[in-house]
Amino acid sequence: MGCAMKKKEKQTISDEALLRDARYDLLAVTVKSVDARDATNGRPPTVVLGVLERFRGENRRKSITVAWPAVPNNDLAPTDPKRVAWLAKPYVGPAVNDTFIVLMEKASGAASSVLTRCRFPYSPAERLRVLTLARITSALDGSS
Repeated sequence: MGCAMKKKEKQTISDEALLRDARYDLLAVTVKSVDARDATNGRPPTVVLGVLERFRGENRRKSITVAWPAVPNNDLAPTDPKRVAWLAKPYVGPAVNDTFIVLMEKASGAASSVLTRCRFPYSPAERLRVLTLARITSALDGSS
Protein backbone atom coordinates (compact mmCIF):
# COMPACT_ATOMS: atom_id res chain seq x y z
CA MET A 1 0.00 0.00 0.00
CA GLY A 2 1.37 3.39 -0.93
CA CYS A 3 0.91 6.77 0.62
CA ALA A 4 -2.39 8.50 0.13
CA MET A 5 -1.99 10.32 -3.16
CA LYS A 6 -3.95 9.74 -6.36
CA LYS A 7 -1.46 10.89 -8.98
CA LYS A 8 2.27 10.44 -8.55
CA GLU A 9 2.99 13.28 -10.94
CA LYS A 10 1.41 15.74 -8.49
CA GLN A 11 3.77 14.75 -5.67
CA THR A 12 6.55 17.24 -5.16
CA ILE A 13 8.45 14.94 -2.80
CA SER A 14 8.60 11.16 -2.86
CA ASP A 15 7.10 8.99 -0.15
CA GLU A 16 10.57 7.69 0.65
CA ALA A 17 11.89 11.22 1.11
CA LEU A 18 9.01 12.07 3.44
CA LEU A 19 9.62 8.91 5.48
CA ARG A 20 13.32 9.82 5.78
CA ASP A 21 12.67 13.45 6.74
CA ALA A 22 13.78 13.97 10.35
CA ARG A 23 11.39 16.92 10.68
CA TYR A 24 8.59 14.37 11.16
CA ASP A 25 8.11 11.85 13.94
CA LEU A 26 7.54 8.30 12.70
CA LEU A 27 5.35 6.27 15.06
CA ALA A 28 3.31 3.10 15.36
CA VAL A 29 0.07 4.07 17.09
CA THR A 30 -3.32 2.77 18.14
CA VAL A 31 -6.44 4.94 18.13
CA LYS A 32 -7.64 5.37 21.74
CA SER A 33 -10.50 7.84 21.15
CA VAL A 34 -11.99 10.00 18.42
CA ASP A 35 -13.86 13.27 18.94
CA ALA A 36 -15.66 13.81 15.64
CA ARG A 37 -18.34 16.21 16.93
CA ASP A 38 -18.94 18.68 14.12
CA ALA A 39 -15.90 17.33 12.25
CA THR A 40 -15.77 17.75 8.50
CA ASN A 41 -13.24 17.08 5.79
CA GLY A 42 -12.13 20.69 6.27
CA ARG A 43 -12.20 20.59 10.09
CA PRO A 44 -10.73 17.21 11.11
CA PRO A 45 -11.62 15.22 14.20
CA THR A 46 -9.40 15.23 17.26
CA VAL A 47 -7.88 11.81 17.93
CA VAL A 48 -6.02 10.46 20.96
CA LEU A 49 -3.30 8.03 19.88
CA GLY A 50 -1.51 5.55 22.08
CA VAL A 51 2.11 5.23 21.04
CA LEU A 52 3.07 1.60 20.42
CA GLU A 53 6.54 2.22 18.96
CA ARG A 54 8.57 5.36 18.34
CA PHE A 55 10.84 4.86 15.33
CA ARG A 56 11.94 8.50 15.14
CA GLY A 57 11.14 11.51 17.28
CA GLU A 58 11.98 13.20 20.55
CA ASN A 59 8.55 13.16 22.16
CA ARG A 60 8.33 10.43 24.81
CA ARG A 61 4.64 10.71 25.71
CA LYS A 62 2.66 7.47 25.74
CA SER A 63 -0.38 9.16 24.22
CA ILE A 64 -0.69 12.09 21.85
CA THR A 65 -3.71 14.19 20.88
CA VAL A 66 -3.67 15.05 17.18
CA ALA A 67 -5.78 16.37 14.34
CA TRP A 68 -6.59 13.54 11.89
CA PRO A 69 -7.19 15.22 8.50
CA ALA A 70 -9.08 13.61 5.64
CA VAL A 71 -7.12 12.72 2.53
CA PRO A 72 -7.69 15.65 0.15
CA ASN A 73 -8.67 15.42 -3.47
CA ASN A 74 -5.70 17.23 -4.99
CA ASP A 75 -7.27 17.13 -8.45
CA LEU A 76 -9.57 20.02 -7.50
CA ALA A 77 -8.56 23.67 -7.24
CA PRO A 78 -9.02 25.25 -3.78
CA THR A 79 -11.91 27.40 -5.07
CA ASP A 80 -13.61 24.63 -7.10
CA PRO A 81 -17.23 24.29 -5.88
CA LYS A 82 -16.78 20.50 -5.68
CA ARG A 83 -13.83 20.95 -3.32
CA VAL A 84 -15.73 23.47 -1.21
CA ALA A 85 -18.62 20.99 -0.93
CA TRP A 86 -16.19 18.17 -0.05
CA LEU A 87 -14.63 20.27 2.72
CA ALA A 88 -18.09 20.72 4.29
CA LYS A 89 -18.94 16.99 4.34
CA PRO A 90 -18.85 15.18 7.70
CA TYR A 91 -15.68 13.20 8.44
CA VAL A 92 -15.48 10.77 11.36
CA GLY A 93 -11.79 9.86 11.15
CA PRO A 94 -10.30 6.50 12.10
CA ALA A 95 -12.00 3.84 14.22
CA VAL A 96 -11.09 3.30 17.86
CA ASN A 97 -8.54 0.46 18.21
CA ASP A 98 -7.28 0.79 14.62
CA THR A 99 -3.48 0.72 14.44
CA PHE A 100 -1.30 2.69 12.05
CA ILE A 101 2.23 3.70 11.21
CA VAL A 102 2.13 7.47 10.82
CA LEU A 103 4.24 10.51 10.09
CA MET A 104 3.42 13.28 12.52
CA GLU A 105 4.31 16.94 12.38
CA LYS A 106 6.47 17.86 15.33
CA ALA A 107 4.83 20.50 17.47
CA SER A 108 6.25 21.88 20.69
CA GLY A 109 3.34 22.66 22.94
CA ALA A 110 0.93 23.19 20.04
CA ALA A 111 -1.54 20.80 18.47
CA SER A 112 0.05 18.09 16.37
CA SER A 113 -1.27 16.69 13.13
CA VAL A 114 -0.86 13.35 11.41
CA LEU A 115 0.13 13.74 7.77
CA THR A 116 -2.36 12.53 5.19
CA ARG A 117 0.46 10.97 3.21
CA CYS A 118 2.40 8.01 4.52
CA ARG A 119 -0.31 6.89 6.93
CA PHE A 120 -0.30 3.09 6.83
CA PRO A 121 -2.47 0.40 8.45
CA TYR A 122 -0.15 -1.44 10.87
CA SER A 123 1.02 -4.97 10.18
CA PRO A 124 4.39 -6.64 10.71
CA ALA A 125 4.98 -6.69 6.93
CA GLU A 126 4.05 -3.01 6.58
CA ARG A 127 6.28 -2.14 9.57
CA LEU A 128 9.24 -3.81 7.83
CA ARG A 129 8.47 -2.10 4.51
CA VAL A 130 8.10 1.38 6.04
CA LEU A 131 11.21 1.09 8.23
CA THR A 132 13.20 -0.09 5.22
CA LEU A 133 11.97 2.87 3.15
CA ALA A 134 12.72 5.23 6.06
CA ARG A 135 16.17 3.65 6.49
CA ILE A 136 15.61 3.14 10.20
CA THR A 137 17.71 0.03 10.63
CA SER A 138 17.89 0.18 14.44
CA ALA A 139 14.16 -0.70 14.64
CA LEU A 140 14.28 -3.48 12.05
CA ASP A 141 15.55 -5.98 14.59
CA GLY A 142 12.88 -4.93 17.11
CA SER A 143 15.26 -2.88 19.28
CA SER A 144 13.43 0.45 18.91
